[in-house]
Amino acid sequence: MQSAPEALSAIPENRYAEQLRGGFRFLRFSEPLEQEYHQYISKAQARYQKIAVLLGLGIWMIFTLVDVMRLDLGQRFPDYPAPLWSLLLVRGSIILILCLLALRLLNGSREH
Repeated sequence: MQSAPEALSAIPENRYAEQLRGGFRFLRFSEPLEQEYHQYISKAQARYQKIAVLLGLGIWMIFTLVDVMRLDLGQRFPDYPAPLWSLLLVRGSIILILCLLALRLLNGSREH
C-alpha cells in the first residue's frame, strides 16, 4: 500500500493536484477552486432548494387558509384582537419572504 505522498506524486499536474498537495487549511480550497465549488453546489442544489421553498410556501398557505376558515376571519375583518393581528402579521411576513425567495430561485434558474 502506498503512502499518501507517494500516491499524490502519481497524480498529473493540475490545479486539483496542487490543492491536494497543499492541503486544506481551514477546510477551504484555494480561491479559484472555492469559487468553482460554490458554483457547482449552487447548480447541484438548485432543484432541491426550489422544491423546499415551494413546499414551505404551500404549507404556510394551507395554515393561512385553515386559520381563515377556523377563525372566521372574513366575517370579522378588521375587528380582530391584537394577538390575532400579530399572528396574521407573522404569517404574512413568512409567506412574503417565501414568495420573494421562490421568485428569486425560479428567476435565477434562467441564468444557468
